[in-house]
Amino acid sequence: MLDLLIIDDEKDICDVLESLFTEAGYTVKTANDANAATKIIASETPALLICDITMPGRSGIQLLEAQRETLHPFAVVMLTAHAESEMIISALRLGALDYIVKPFDSDSLLKRVPAWLEVGKRIKALRDSSSSSPALAEQQMKMIELFRLKNYKETKASA
Repeated sequence: MLDLLIIDDEKDICDVLESLFTEAGYTVKTANDANAATKIIASETPALLICDITMPGRSGIQLLEAQRETLHPFAVVMLTAHAESEMIISALRLGALDYIVKPFDSDSLLKRVPAWLEVGKRIKALRDSSSSSPALAEQQMKMIELFRLKNYKETKASA
């Protein structure tokens, strides 16, 4: 299973994050635009997408909107070079778990990834079992929404 899919139009950012996460033991793929990411998503099941908010062509926000409309949602963390609260709050409202501001601290980032991956794995389990266990699916969704709400409130409070 693919742990992380990193989507950023800056190849250097993709390379740095791929190296960081691979060295930490995660399976990682990268894409330099939303279309390439969509092809990877169609053939593999990443537990977590780390996606730049602003990219040429389809933005990270548009990718987040599209994945939200599918029957197969993913755990998504947004990357941004601009800590503008409106963009971040918009992403969190659309279901992003969290966000990373560039430049980022590698150690801090590595500490946050396990929680994000746990949510991603819960979402995957939810996708895989929702038809066989509606009660479990509802319980898992509530836990995921609580995680998202906590991050949304923390972001709004710091804005």
